[in-house]
Amino acid sequence: MNLTIGQIVEATGGRLVYRGPESGLQEFLERQADSVVLDSRQVRSGGVFVATVGERVDGHSFAESVYEKGAVLAIVQREPQEDEHWDSYLLVENTLQALKDIAEYYRKTLRIPIVGITGSVGK
Repeated sequence: MNLTIGQIVEATGGRLVYRGPESGLQEFLERQADSVVLDSRQVRSGGVFVATVGERVDGHSFAESVYEKGAVLAIVQREPQEDEHWDSYLLVENTLQALKDIAEYYRKTLRIPIVGITGSVGK
């Protein structure tokens, strides 16, 4: 996947909280993101982390640490608490919906046919 942070913001309709110099905002928006992950352990340099809330674990607990691994952005559905120090992040209503929105946006950038296979036997 190669989308810019600006395209991700556009795709999700979220609110970007940018914590860098004002003069660097445009450069930040033009930065490429090459992967999107839900598991903070899988974050790599240039990736985007989507903080989801599960039955046992709240991904927001790991939002601070993903930047140390090289993440360019964290997508969250709540603001950081006082003891959390997140770099720039994208605030959305629902992170799972944001993930779907990014996938739909990315799919529209591709010029390949889609094939559907139906039926219940022999696949």
